[in-house]
Order: sequence, then C-alpha cells, then structure tokens
Amino acid sequence: MLTDVNPIISLDEEEFEETFAWIDHRSYEDEVVEGVAEQIEESLSSVWKDDELWVNWQGTEYKIPLTVTRHDRYVAISSLAELLKEKYTFWLHRETLEDDTHGLLVTSNALADELVKNHADWVDRNLVRLQLGHDYFNGLEIPYYGHENHNPDFQKEAEEFNEALAEYKEEFKKAMENNKEFQAAMKDMRSELGTDALGRFKSFLRQYWLLIVAVIWLLYRWYVRN
Repeated sequence: MLTDVNPIISLDEEEFEETFAWIDHRSYEDEVVEGVAEQIEESLSSVWKDDELWVNWQGTEYKIPLTVTRHDRYVAISSLAELLKEKYTFWLHRETLEDDTHGLLVTSNALADELVKNHADWVDRNLVRLQLGHDYFNGLEIPYYGHENHNPDFQKEAEEFNEALAEYKEEFKKAMENNKEFQAAMKDMRSELGTDALGRFKSFLRQYWLLIVAVIWLLYRWYVRN
C-alpha cells in the first residue's frame, strides 16, 4: 500500500515498477484480483463458482460479469475499480499501454488527489487514470460490474475483433509463404540441417515467437487506427 508521495517520485525505474501489479493479456481474472488485493488495506478475495468469478469485498460477494472473451482482463479490472471507487483510484503504467503486459497501480483516493494536485507533470509522464469500461489491450468498450450494458454493441464488436485478428494472422502466414527471401532462408535451412530441419525450425519459432506476435499486433493496431 503506497502511503507517501515523495518516495514514489524519487524511486528509480526498477523500484517504481515494483509498485505495480503486472497484468498480461492472457492472465486469469483471479490473478487480477490478487494483484489488486496486494495493493489495498482491506481484505479482497475471489472464488470461482463453475465458470463465474465472484469477489468478496468488505464481507459482500459480487459477481464479475465476465464475457468469456479476450476482453475479460479489463472487465475484471474495471469491475474492481467500480467496486472500490469510494476508497481507491486505479492507474495504469503509461509506457506499457502498447505492450501485451500492463502495469496496474491502486492508490487511495487521497493519495491520487495529492499526486494530481502537487505532481501533475510526473503523473502525466508516468500514469494514466483508468477509464472505466475500456479494454486497453484491444481498444474496445466493455461491460463491467454495475454497467453490464456499458457497450450495447460489445458482442458484435468482439466478434468483429476476433475475425479481424484471425484475418491478419492468416495474411501474415500467407505473406511469409509468399516472401521469396523468407522461403529462400527456409530452403537453405533445410538444405543445411537435413533430416533435423523440422526440429531446428521449431526451435527457431520458439525463439522468435514474440517477434512474430509483435508483427501481428502492429498490423492489427494499424487496422484499428485506419
């Protein structure tokens, strides 16, 4: 729990990042709850009931309106922010918003007010106040606790998102198949490695999978912005 402003401002980069909960785009929603629980004073816990996620906050259980889509990380984050809004403010690590792992910071409302009032420039450089009902991984407006109809077109947009992502994955695959330099490199690899080519190629994919995913993500972001 962060209790003083000045140490936050003076932390070096490594120490500053240790104050965050790190949420991957594939994290489980109960991991989101754990990350928030570690940053607040009161008891916060979660339990799965079949496929439903329930959180216990101040002795009362609340159902998180999960959608069973890739957008549920932020459904959970926004739902928790809504439940805790009388006491806490949720922030995101500004520099991570283009990545597939986001930094989540929870401060008391009093500390949030002090940061904005006395350290506005620092806040602008480092933090983004969470916008409720927004999926920062995928750019969609999403439902959350108490606002299950925040985006009436959510299901349609989620389906369109998945179709667009699948389309760009397929286009990327075809682009690699039609890329003469890539195919020449694969031919040289097969020739050099012989019968062990498949195993070596799989090793190559494991080593550079993140680069491949990054290219797909950049293609998708270009699609969204255009």
